[in-house]
Amino acid sequence: MSILDDLTAAAGRPGLPVRDRQQLVRVIDETHEIDGTVFDLGRRLVDATGGRWAWTGRRDGQGSPLMRFVPRPGDEPDMAAAERVPVPLTDLWWFHGPLLPEQRPLRAEDYRRALRAPSPRDVFGGAA
Repeated sequence: MSILDDLTAAAGRPGLPVRDRQQLVRVIDETHEIDGTVFDLGRRLVDATGGRWAWTGRRDGQGSPLMRFVPRPGDEPDMAAAERVPVPLTDLWWFHGPLLPEQRPLRAEDYRRALRAPSPRDVFGGAA
């Protein structure tokens, strides 16, 4: 579980003061831009080799988010130093990129939204 998972769970707790809840939501929705590409730090990122990375909630001295490697079940227990040492997002971008957001599993709401969407006939007109 990542720090963002913990923050998301904490933001939903009853009795949490409004000011604290707003602060948590700001952290969860935080982004970072590199060379015109905006990264949503609330999502795990997947590098060019399929490695998964999550934001630690911290930044380095230059303001770059520090990312940690997220091992998959079955990975070797000590694959690389990246498992132990947070890596700046800028370094991930340059040495392991491109980086893409990890796909989220489809939820019931996603299916409902798709079923309520207009048909291709409604969108494009005529035969679909």
